[in-house]
Amino acid sequence: MTTTQGTVAAIAAVVVFWIVGAYNRLVRLRSDLIARFGAVDERYRQRHALLEGQLELLSTTLAARPESPSEAPEWLESDVLCVAVYTAFLSRMVPGPTVDSPDGRAWYDIVMATWLRFAEIPEWQPPKAETMVEALAKMQTLSWRQRPVIVRNWVTSAISRSRGLRLGDLSADALRLTCGLLDSPMPPELARHYITLPADAAR
Repeated sequence: MTTTQGTVAAIAAVVVFWIVGAYNRLVRLRSDLIARFGAVDERYRQRHALLEGQLELLSTTLAARPESPSEAPEWLESDVLCVAVYTAFLSRMVPGPTVDSPDGRAWYDIVMATWLRFAEIPEWQPPKAETMVEALAKMQTLSWRQRPVIVRNWVTSAISRSRGLRLGDLSADALRLTCGLLDSPMPPELARHYITLPADAAR
């Protein structure tokens, strides 16, 4: 091997060792960056999960406590009278376990006492079919903030009159159907009535 060849071989070896060293340094740097960003990513995921949990809790709280009539937009006397008519109709099924239960009139009085400040509440009287349909149609035109207030009042008042603090099947079905007609979400107390456990679903 000549001197020139030896020099070239030595330079080539130095270059190879430098490349290998540089590659190893890059690998270590990449691993270090991954480790550091992994910790940042984990903290981001934890914060994201925390925010999701807080939002879910907030939405549940808001759903569990909708506005009362005094907090909702102003109620017109005609609105309240329509609520009275339909509440009188529902009182044939809510909150008693059977149709035309004696508890219906007491439930009507509890429900309508909430609206005393907005209108003079008529005496309990189950309406005729045409009157009930007209009242329902009027209620369907109320704002998206008002309809859930009405439903919530019905449900909480029915539970307060129900033995065992649970709605009967007849009451729950009538209120659930009404929620659909009013395009209003079911309050949690009503929705829980229709929760199906895995063991029940398998039967």
